[in-house]
Amino acid sequence: MNLNRRELNYEMAFKGLRDLIPQLKENKVLKIVIHYSGSNDDGCVDEIEFLDNDDNALPCEMSDAVHHTIRIAAWTILAEEYPGWEIDSGGDGTIKLDVQSGKIEIEHAQHFISTDYDSKNFQL
Repeated sequence: MNLNRRELNYEMAFKGLRDLIPQLKENKVLKIVIHYSGSNDDGCVDEIEFLDNDDNALPCEMSDAVHHTIRIAAWTILAEEYPGWEIDSGGDGTIKLDVQSGKIEIEHAQHFISTDYDSKNFQL
């Protein structure tokens, strides 16, 4: 199989997430919500929530390795889908993973500073 760079990046990130599925299910985690934000050339994953099916936060303690794998996957998704999301006015949003189905949903807001320039001439 000959993968391009984008496909290879996704394959590595998604493999890491797939490898977490048994551990997440063991801890009754059915959803993961990753909150991120960035601007001025700096971006970060602000929070990772582990939720049950009713979107209640679970009091489970996940290892640093689990958090690291989720953060790497989030950064990969953002770099591929929204390159430069952390530059200038930046952007923010959430990445949601349904552990049962494997579906990933991104809700992203890109921030802009706009200038509306107008020029007019009048004759007396």
